[in-house]
Amino acid sequence: MLLFGTALSWLHALIGLTARSVETVQSVSMLAMVPLQFGSSIFVPPGTMPHWLELIVTHNPMTSVVDSARALLLGGPAAASTVTALLWILGMTVVLVPLSIRQFQRRG
Repeated sequence: MLLFGTALSWLHALIGLTARSVETVQSVSMLAMVPLQFGSSIFVPPGTMPHWLELIVTHNPMTSVVDSARALLLGGPAAASTVTALLWILGMTVVLVPLSIRQFQRRG
């Protein structure tokens, strides 16, 4: 969860470096987080959702992070969800870090 939070912080850094006002940063950050949170398995198991929504939820990066944390804390098979979560984290970091650094250099 700490690694996922770090990857998300790069997303928010990019938003903060790109936006022109504090209000825009807050709005865009909220718009980025709402689909991640409510489109995941945090609140409801994907098996209880309609098929089209279940497909979206199972491919949400937050779902793999939450499923991995649940499996590690409660005991259960954690390998698949942990590997998926780490791949999402790596992918987000590889994309967002250079974009954030480039945006920072442009502002300076």
